[in-house]
Amino acid sequence: MYYFFSFFFLQAEDGIRDAQESRGLGDVYKRQCYAGVFDAVKVKADDLARIYQFDLELLNLEETVQRAIENVEVSIGTDGLPAALQNLITTAQECIDTFNKRSEALKGIAAS
Repeated sequence: MYYFFSFFFLQAEDGIRDAQESRGLGDVYKRQCYAGVFDAVKVKADDLARIYQFDLELLNLEETVQRAIENVEVSIGTDGLPAALQNLITTAQECIDTFNKRSEALKGIAAS
């Protein structure tokens, strides 16, 4: 069994200002309240492997995006520019789809 940790830092401020003169940045921080939420979720090995697979796909897509951008740069002023742009758009959509699948997988793990 593995543990998956997530951290959330929330900031709240009541928005009410004192009439007195500020003595500096510290006065602003005194009026703010910071709350940290720490969640530990038990994650099965196969679920963790699935999340790692999404992470690996996203890392590999980074290289694909870089190549697509370079292809657009060298295609400027040529007839190949529309195809290069379409390739970049398709690659960007693949990144978004992979990220969304990863997010859904994480939500499923947290719900179980």
